[in-house]
Amino acid sequence: MKAPFSTVKRRGLALIEVLLAVSLFGLAALGLLRALTMMAQAANNAKMEIRMMSVLQSALTQYARTSRIEATERPIISEPDELGVWTETRIEEMSEGNGTQLFTDPSEQGGKQPLQQMFHVIVTAHWEMEGGKGETTADTYRYAPLYRQQTQ
Repeated sequence: MKAPFSTVKRRGLALIEVLLAVSLFGLAALGLLRALTMMAQAANNAKMEIRMMSVLQSALTQYARTSRIEATERPIISEPDELGVWTETRIEEMSEGNGTQLFTDPSEQGGKQPLQQMFHVIVTAHWEMEGGKGETTADTYRYAPLYRQQTQ
């Protein structure tokens, strides 16, 4: 005996409802997967940025606190670390000759005076990761006699 026409119609509608529900859940899952991928990329970018700041801070501290600081003719280039991060350090003497001399505050005792033995330490960190390249730069100024060893 054949099923009445209305029963077949209800079964067909139920099948369409199931297909629509599966499609909606698929779209929701796809959106969730995309959001998770973007969150993972953001976490990796934040991790690399923290790593870069740490590398820059270490290099700046290393060169700014050396007991005898001198201007470099060529950049000092480090070896890449385990993440492929390497640094390029330049130390420039601040002088009237290259137009970078610093002066004391004119309102201070003695008026505007040139600062002697000042150096500009510039560290640029480079990285290559997953086909992408980037760089971050940090710098500081250093008064040469600041970290000299006192001999008695």
